[in-house]
Amino acid sequence: EPPESTATSSREQELLDQVTSLQALLNKSTHNFDVVVHLKRKPNKWTANIEHATLEGLKEYIRKMYQPPALENDGAELNLMNDGDKYSPRNDQDLREILRIFVSNKKLKFTVFIETPSKPFSDWSFPKVCQLYGISNDPNPDIDVFPPFSCGSADLNSNKSKAVIKHLMAEIKL
Repeated sequence: EPPESTATSSREQELLDQVTSLQALLNKSTHNFDVVVHLKRKPNKWTANIEHATLEGLKEYIRKMYQPPALENDGAELNLMNDGDKYSPRNDQDLREILRIFVSNKKLKFTVFIETPSKPFSDWSFPKVCQLYGISNDPNPDIDVFPPFSCGSADLNSNKSKAVIKHLMAEIKL
């Protein structure tokens, strides 16, 4: 009987090399992720050790890089989008599993959406509203943080005003 062949085809070798490469990638704990915070188009590098990554650590990185006021909202949640798929990590373990998925798919760029749960109107303070909307970071803002409001009047009988009014009425279907 002829001995069994121990030679592998080039395709099999290619697949073995890919598996080895992927295994090495998964065994590596620290990766550079390209993080895009929604509305900020340019990605920044976030170096994270997947074994120790935390939601709070990701939030701190985002605070440092972008200073988004929405992240200061109590209960702000991060949702991640990667290659069209949406992920909603609610604890550190979820985040680590999601990052492992990104690594195994070799897609290290993701977009972060900061979701803020709605709060009852009575829970908001004037300083928090000013901070959230980027009006003032003063812990005790006064009404003078708002720019003066000034307005004027226009001749509503002019052709320009009539055109604007006609367009407005068409817009609101009157």
